[in-house]
Amino acid sequence: MNPELKEMTEALGMMVQIGGMSQHEIIAWIVDLIEKTENPPEWMIELSLSKGRHILDVVHLLHDVPGVSNPDTAFRLLLNLLEEKYPNLKIEDENIARNLCFLVHSSVPKEFENLLYQLDGDLDMIHEGYGNWTVIQEDYRELLDSRNSHAQPEKCT
Repeated sequence: MNPELKEMTEALGMMVQIGGMSQHEIIAWIVDLIEKTENPPEWMIELSLSKGRHILDVVHLLHDVPGVSNPDTAFRLLLNLLEEKYPNLKIEDENIARNLCFLVHSSVPKEFENLLYQLDGDLDMIHEGYGNWTVIQEDYRELLDSRNSHAQPEKCT
């Protein structure tokens, strides 16, 4: 299965929301895509020119790309992006872990909700002085590995 561009931009929007990707990285991605596209659509050009805009405007541009949304595929693509960029979550990546947990309140596939709640609960326990960061690393690895439990989308470049 080849993911649609819509699903990839939604995954990238989630990456930005959780702090896993910068505005500069998004712009570099879209500029690369424009260079590979014979007649780029307006949304690509607008996104490529978003350097001075607020980061939430960039997230909205990513989510407003035309196409049919498939939240399941977009979330699995997010997990693929996390695997590539953050194969092992370090303690300095705590904000990414915490923000990832906040996605449970959006359109996260049901099969991932319990894993996100577990990660969130373990983050709270560590802040209360119980356990250590290895528990978070195990939770994170379980989340990343769970994307393979069903059909996994391919990378979209």
